[in-house]
Amino acid sequence: MNELRATYRTYLLVDNFLADKENRARSKSSRDMWSQRRALNDQAHFGLLFAKLEARINRLCSMLIVRKQKLSRWRQRRWWSSIEIKKLDRIWFLNRADMLLDRSSHHRANLEALYEIRCKIVHGGTLATPINVPTMAQTIFAIAAQLRK
Repeated sequence: MNELRATYRTYLLVDNFLADKENRARSKSSRDMWSQRRALNDQAHFGLLFAKLEARINRLCSMLIVRKQKLSRWRQRRWWSSIEIKKLDRIWFLNRADMLLDRSSHHRANLEALYEIRCKIVHGGTLATPINVPTMAQTIFAIAAQLRK
């Protein structure tokens, strides 16, 4: 969780710097340039925040699988034994998240919505609305707090 918060603090520093440049710009073209840089910074830091959440999910998921594979009773460990840790990345991200989150929770629904935004960004798509990083960061923090291994 500390990495997520540190990344968000870095976002705030950079955004404040860019906002100051945008506000001090003397021409419309200069303001537009700084505004575009802020939008790019929003996307970049959202992507970084999501990547850190994904790494946390992967780490906790691996720990859960290893723990479950060590259960003494075969009936309890049989499904878990079929998962190869080295091939964990072959399991779809949201399925990995389902091992740690209640699939019917609003946190899981929020994660799926954020995942769709993340996919649009990393695959070069355009977003219909700007990213609100402070709101999305709070959602990411809430999801991270709900992960259970």
